[in-house]
Amino acid sequence: MSLQETILGRVQIFFSHFAPHVAVTSKTKLGHPGLDFDTVTIQSDIRRDLAGTRIGFSDTLTRDIPLTQFGEGSTAGDIVTFLVDPQNTKFPTLEAYEAKMHERIRLELRDLVADLAVPPIDPQVLQPGAPLSTFLPNQHQQETLRIQINDNLDKYIFRRVPPNDLLGTLNEIEDRIVVRTIIK
Repeated sequence: MSLQETILGRVQIFFSHFAPHVAVTSKTKLGHPGLDFDTVTIQSDIRRDLAGTRIGFSDTLTRDIPLTQFGEGSTAGDIVTFLVDPQNTKFPTLEAYEAKMHERIRLELRDLVADLAVPPIDPQVLQPGAPLSTFLPNQHQQETLRIQINDNLDKYIFRRVPPNDLLGTLNEIEDRIVVRTIIK
């Protein structure tokens, strides 16, 4: 539907790392019981993690998050509003964000397949139209790939990648994974 919904999904994933039992909505306040973040934590740890690479939004932000941008009364929706503001994001539309996801997933898939191939191969030689089975012919390799995709891309993926999504060409697999990163 919109970039806002997709980014809200990522914000929900972000907060699941801190409070997996709390169902975060756009109206959930950061000081809400269950999250219980105080102003100091929000302005230091949460702000730092939001701008970070592991679970945060460093891939989308064009500027630092101001120290006092968020407080205990701020909502997840306030964070989304900040993250989709054209002044703060590299990807102001859902289409731009989806293109970014295609590139991110293509590179991750390429690197993982190259590393898991026996013997390992140069990622540059992987052809996007080639079947995955050309490089990873056995089930164990493909299962290892699936686990690594789910782990490495967990801040982007709203639904875990099942084994059947790894059938076909690298392009087809990329498309199936990208669908799991967008809320339409």
